[in-house]
Order: sequence, then structure tokens, then C-alpha cells
Amino acid sequence: MKKLYFYHFYYISTQHAVKTILIGIVFILISVRWSLSSTQYFEMMSPKIRMWADTIYIDKQLIKADGDVLIFQDSQSIYANHIIIDKNRKEIEAYDSVIAHFKDAFFSGDHLWLNLETSTGEIHQGVLYYEPGPLYIKGNRIVKNGQYTYYIDDVKVTGCDICSPDWMISGQDVYVTVDGYATLWHGLMTFKHIPIFYTPFFIFPVKQHRQTGLLLPFVEQSSRKGWLFQQPFYWVISKNMDTTIYTTYMEKRGVMNGIEFRYNTSSTSKGTVLFDIMSDRQTETKENVDKWGYTHDNYLRQNSDRYWFRIKLNQHLSDKIAANIDIDWISDQDYLKTFDTGYNGYQKSREILYQRHSRDIEDADETVRSNRINIHRLFEQSRIYAECRWYDDILSRKYDTNASPSQQLPIIRFSSNRRSFFNLPIFLDFDTLYSYEYQENNSNKHHIFLDSGFSLPLYIFPQLTIEPSIHWKGGYSKDNIQSHSMHQKTFETYITSELYKIFSFGSKHARSKKYKHTIRFQSAYTYIPDNSDENDMFQDSMFDKKTNKVKWLVSNSWIEKGFNCHPDNANQASEPIYKQRVLLEVSGEYDILKAREKDIQWGDTQKKEPFSPITIDLVWNEDYFQLDTDGQWSIHDNQWLQYHTAFVFHDQNEQSLGLEYQFTNDQNESLNTHIKARLFENFNILATYAHDFENDSRIEHNLGFLYKGPCWRLDGTFSDHANTNDQRFSVMIHLDGITSWQ
Repeated sequence: MKKLYFYHFYYISTQHAVKTILIGIVFILISVRWSLSSTQYFEMMSPKIRMWADTIYIDKQLIKADGDVLIFQDSQSIYANHIIIDKNRKEIEAYDSVIAHFKDAFFSGDHLWLNLETSTGEIHQGVLYYEPGPLYIKGNRIVKNGQYTYYIDDVKVTGCDICSPDWMISGQDVYVTVDGYATLWHGLMTFKHIPIFYTPFFIFPVKQHRQTGLLLPFVEQSSRKGWLFQQPFYWVISKNMDTTIYTTYMEKRGVMNGIEFRYNTSSTSKGTVLFDIMSDRQTETKENVDKWGYTHDNYLRQNSDRYWFRIKLNQHLSDKIAANIDIDWISDQDYLKTFDTGYNGYQKSREILYQRHSRDIEDADETVRSNRINIHRLFEQSRIYAECRWYDDILSRKYDTNASPSQQLPIIRFSSNRRSFFNLPIFLDFDTLYSYEYQENNSNKHHIFLDSGFSLPLYIFPQLTIEPSIHWKGGYSKDNIQSHSMHQKTFETYITSELYKIFSFGSKHARSKKYKHTIRFQSAYTYIPDNSDENDMFQDSMFDKKTNKVKWLVSNSWIEKGFNCHPDNANQASEPIYKQRVLLEVSGEYDILKAREKDIQWGDTQKKEPFSPITIDLVWNEDYFQLDTDGQWSIHDNQWLQYHTAFVFHDQNEQSLGLEYQFTNDQNESLNTHIKARLFENFNILATYAHDFENDSRIEHNLGFLYKGPCWRLDGTFSDHANTNDQRFSVMIHLDGITSWQ
């Protein structure tokens, strides 16, 4: 009995119940633990009830229990100072510090009546606590109508401490369905005892699982769209399918309708389909291009029918065979820059599609969008796939200005992994490809490509490896007029040398941190004879130009090995943790062909430059500091061609300061900064700023704040994007126990 008794109340205490429940549980645990020998026990068979109390009195009709009374019946439990059971009516009456647990909900109150057979009853001056919120609903009378349904009058709803809530919604006639919804009439929301708004009807979720209903709206104000109000409706079709329907009103644009359909039949079979369409009130003319246009293109958008259709599917077909589908079709080149916020805007859509399918979509200002259907199969040592790729050039489609892109309809590719040849130290690999290249108003082409080769790694000694290899490439291409074949040989030799030393710091008897310092040198010599494609029929990626060069790379790394101490025993074994603290790489190449050319071939104003720019990459990671910098230095011009530096400082309080500087010679020079600082215990400010030094102009700036209350959060942001001439202000309020309001 003692084991069961303690277990059940431990379960109650872990549900983060209201203060009265926690106090009662602690009190009972202490009293039972030290006074169990004086506790009386009674068990009734029909209905089956177990009871503990200080004193228990039994007669023909009633059972009276006083003093820390605890009752169990199936998944229900009741605690009170006084409990009376009517054996004939199968009813329980409890009063004085009542605490009850009915399946998924907890209650506290002054007085309780419960029918043991029908599981219906009432609690007076009670509080309903629902853990997944957490959500507290307080009322003068809580009526239990069924297993999961309740009625509460004169109600107060909050996600805060019920004794002194920061925010609260009061109302009348609340009907609650556990793991469903609650409806409230004549709702008044107050914040810090100040009335905020009134609604005649309010509905909010009281659930653990998905359920059909209205989601909370999204509200925004911007210079390009005016006031925006978006109302989503969520429809649960089945346990593995759902749909969200969006209606968005924009003061300056009109009404947009959208739909998002998702299915998830397994971890390898899932899909996401989104479609939005509207009739835009605004079109671009020469007179209003500064107000409604953008700078990333030189074409006026004159269409009013605007839409965006995007699909990503991952589909398991059979053992080791799967298919992927990506579709990204947009009405015009400005759509994604205009409609980039909200539940179905560009930013949220890109995030959703990548999270669900691990495949990205193009940037918002990219006017060529990729679409593809891919079917692939994996073997033990090889793989094959067939794919159709269609590149939608929006400007070419709408304005007929550029030559349409080449479409690959289809590509079929079969390749092998590098593997040993009959267990000899010789490794073989091959790659084959067929593609049909289609281009509107141009000659279509067939391509066949084969690449095979072998390599022979030679381990001279543990610190030095030499690996010569040879590859043969062959191709055949045919269009409507002519055909052409070509082959090419590639000779390569790789030299790799690595030295390392392990350093240990700390006591010899404790698990100290260790550092592995590694210096690695790699070089590769590549020679490709001159096999130029005179007819220019092959894709650029199939064959390389004549090459005779040496590439080199030197890397210097520090890797830390540490251990997580066990919270109860510092000497207990734990898994090691490896962190790469520093990585420095310096690389370059020397072109022998350029070095052998005569100066006259370069003209009077140019000179031979056989040395490529030296590339330097440095990554330095500490617990509260990260540095990432890279650049290219020209040996011949003795100057930086480009470099990029980004570093971030942060602390355990989530405060951070970051700077990012980018420079490209005669093209770009910009600075991006961000700061997140805690002004007070629960109040943070956030700011970002981007500046273009090349044009001495501001790119964008954002200023926001985040306040975290005990049971709510307020997030406000002001954004000003110079390149889109758009200013926005948004506020998001998160109320614990309800959801987010935007």
C-alpha cells in the first residue's frame, strides 16, 4: 500500500499543479511518511474504492472519514479533510481543502460532490488545472458533465499563478472539453487589472493533440500593404493529413486566399503543398515605380493576377527506391519581395519547406526558379537516379527578353562508389550520364557521358601518402543538325602528410581536457591534355579545359576533448565531447600553362599571373566567442581582392554582440551589426543595422524589444528596408496556456 500511495502522489506533483495542489501534496507526503502506522485503511469492492484516513467510521449506509482523507478509484483520486461516502447512492461528498484528479485534469475547491458510477459531479469555489497549457480555470461552480466535459460559471481563465495573475480572461458560461476546445461568453481580458478588450464570444484550445478550428490571426502594418489581417483555419483531415486555409486582407492590396496541405505517412513519405492567389489593386507604372517597384530588375510589373505555387514531396516507393518532387512557380518577379511575412509569406514558407524536406528554395530576388522530379535507387556500392529539371525564367516567360534556359528532360545517371579491385590496393570508380537538353526556339541535344578511372594509394610511412590516379572521360552529343564525340584523359597525383600531437591539461587523476593539434599538408598535381570542344556542344561541367597546375593546402587545427560531469557523481564515467576550437586553412595554386606563355600573348596592359590568389580561412570557436574570417590575397597585385570577417560575443544570459564585414575589390563593401542586451531582468532589446560603404547608404535597420513576464511574453519589432522602400511594425503577445497572438 505504501508504495502505491507514494507513486500516485508523485505523479500528481510532477504535473506543475496549482499552489494549493502542491501544498496539499507535500503536506500529505510528509504526514503519511511519518505517520503511516496510525493511518486507517478501508477498501470497498463495489465500486472498488481504497481509502486512507486518520479515522474512518462505517455504518450500513455511510462511510465517514476525517483527517487527511485519501481515496483512489481507477484513475481518479480525491483528497480532503472530510469525506462522506453514500454506499447506496454510490456518491462521494468531500469538503475542506479538496484536491481531485480526474484523468487529464486536476481540481481544487471547497466542496465536492461526485457520483462514482456516472463520474458526474460538482466542485464549488473550484479551480481546474490543465497541465499541457499550463491553464487555470477558476469558477464558482465546476460541473462535471461527463468523462471529458465540464461546465463552469462566473469564470476566470489564466496561464499565470491563479492567486495573482498578470493577465486574465473573465466571462460566463464556459464549456470545456479536455483535449478539445473551451468556449466562453462575454469575455473581458484584463492585464495588470486593466481592461484590454471585450468579446461576446471566445474560443481557446484545451488539448494535447491537433484539432480542427480557427488559429489566432496575424496582424501587420506596413507602407506597401497598409494594415494586414490574416485569419487561418486549420482542418485536421486525418491523423496523417491536415490543411490550413488562409484569408488575408490587405488595406492597399486587396484580399489574398491561400491553402497549405500536408501529409506524413512515414518518416520517408511526406509532402507539403502551398498555393496563394489574389487580384492586386496595385500595378507598376513609370509614375509609381518608386512606390510599388523594386530595384532588383528593370521591368514594370503590370499584372494584377498574382500567385505562388510551391510543392515539396518526399515519397518512398519501394525498398531503396524513393522520389522527390520540387515545384516553385511564381506569377512575377516581385511577388516574394512584396509578400514575405505572415503564415504563408516567403520567409515562413522557406522555413517550413526546409524543416520538413531538408531542401531549400531560391532567394526572393532570384528570377530563375528550379523545378524537378527525381527518382533514385541506392545499391550497396552504387546508385542510379532519373530526373527532370525545368528552370522557370520569370523574365523570359513574361517579357520575352532573354533566351529561355536549357531544360534537362530527363537526366539519367548511374555511378559507383570508390571500391577496391579484387581486394588489391587499386580502387576503381565510374560515372555514366544521359541527358536530353531542351531549349525553346533552339536546337535540342542528346548527351551521353562516361567517366571511369582508378587510383593507387601508396602509404610511404604513417605521415605520408601518395596517390596517383588516371581518369578517362568520353562523350557523345547530337542535335538536329550535327553530332560530335569527344574524349579526355586526366592525370592526377595527391600527396598528403599529417603530423599531430596531443596536449593534456589538469590533474593526472581527474578527467582533464585534452587538445589535439594537427598540421596537415595536401597537394595535387593535375594534367589534362588539350581536348577542346570546338562545336561547344557539351555542357561545361562534362569536360575540363587543358590544365597543367599544382594545388596546395595547409591546415592547422586544434580539437578539444572534454567530458560532461555527472550531476550526482563527478567521477562517474561519461561520454567524451569533441569540439573543434580552431581551424586555419591556407590554400592556393600554381598554373604551369600560364607560366610558360609568352608575355606578348597577354598584351601590353596585362601580365602573366601563374599564381592564383592565396585563400585564407580561419574559424575560431570558444564557449562565448566565435570568429569566422576568410579572404583572398593577390600575390601579383599585392592587395586583398576580397575578405569577410564575422564574430559574435555572447554570454549565459543570451546577450550577444555581432559584427560582419564584407569587402570585394571595386564591387562591394558593407557592414552588418546586431546586438541583444538585457537591460533589466526580463527585458531585452534587439537591434540590427546594415550599411553599404560602396554607395554610402543604409541597407536596412531593425529595432525590437522582448519582455518576458512570469506567464506571458511581449515581442515588438520595427523594420526599415531601404532596398524595398518598406517600413513595418509588428507586435507579438504570447500568453501561456492559450497560444501566441500576433
